[in-house]
Amino acid sequence: MAVRSADITDFIDRERHHLVRALVAYGCTQSAADDHCAEACARLWERWEAVHEPRPWVYRVAFNLARSAARRSSHARRYASIPSLPPGGPDAELAIVVRAALDSLPPRERQTIVLRFLCDMSVDQTADVMGCSPGTVKAATSHAIDRLRVQLGPMEVFDA
Repeated sequence: MAVRSADITDFIDRERHHLVRALVAYGCTQSAADDHCAEACARLWERWEAVHEPRPWVYRVAFNLARSAARRSSHARRYASIPSLPPGGPDAELAIVVRAALDSLPPRERQTIVLRFLCDMSVDQTADVMGCSPGTVKAATSHAIDRLRVQLGPMEVFDA
């Protein structure tokens, strides 16, 4: 039992911050992101022995919780907080513009961009989290980048 506790505790310590940031980027408030992360981690704790790939599993559960909460409250996205930013300056202004562009994407495309680029997940990992095929992830990524290019204009991040 001690090995199980140490393994899951290490996993949660490594992933919690990244998962909360991903949920905030997806459109959750900081408070909701913390709650969804905690709930997803609690569910992982209960199923730790049965989950073969904990990272995609916990992200999938957390994003499902976020989508369910958003469906229950049509105002959830309207009050989404801006991620932690340095005060003022061009980085803060750019982050606000990028956040607004992300918010304008359809939820599936937004989730794809958050997982692929902010969480640095592969196409296969993103497909696992989203419960779809890798081809669907590639298509959603392409559509989202096209939409973001139109809104944001030329940016170095899209040329990589």
